[in-house]
Amino acid sequence: MKRVVALLRAVNVGGTGVIKMAELVKMFEAFGCQDVSTYIQSGNVLFSTSSKDPKEWLDAKLAPKKLTAIVLDKSELEDAAKHNPFAPVPDTLRAHMHFLLEAPKKDGVAKLAATAPDQYQWSVRKRVVYYAYTTELAKTGKRKNVNIDKILGVAGTSRTHGVVDKLIALLDA
Repeated sequence: MKRVVALLRAVNVGGTGVIKMAELVKMFEAFGCQDVSTYIQSGNVLFSTSSKDPKEWLDAKLAPKKLTAIVLDKSELEDAAKHNPFAPVPDTLRAHMHFLLEAPKKDGVAKLAATAPDQYQWSVRKRVVYYAYTTELAKTGKRKNVNIDKILGVAGTSRTHGVVDKLIALLDA
């Protein structure tokens, strides 16, 4: 059995895509997943599967429900965390990882790098966009909302560095 995490897109964000975590557990169990659990309310589903390609298999299961997920195993999460250019994250920064369905094109990365440079620090590696902004800016509510998916032309979902670290630990449990 392979242990993985599905990072569901647009679940319980800003009042949209509202799904109770208990419902997600039942849904994934109905799909045949084992050892299903969730972490916080943003669509992080940990599970075990015998599928050789959990991403492809899960996409087929989620499509009728109009859900999309980024499926990662522990080594992929560890690799993303290890290459976070903002780690260790100081108290003065809010650092995130935006996991993409596929690697972005170079022109999209260049557009992203030029987006709100006065507010954001950006870095892209493989299928992960790393971004950070100051804690002070976060408190003001004046941070520019950047649609990373639209700029890159690739769908993805963001998690904080702290959430990624916790998911790595939970995959061990």
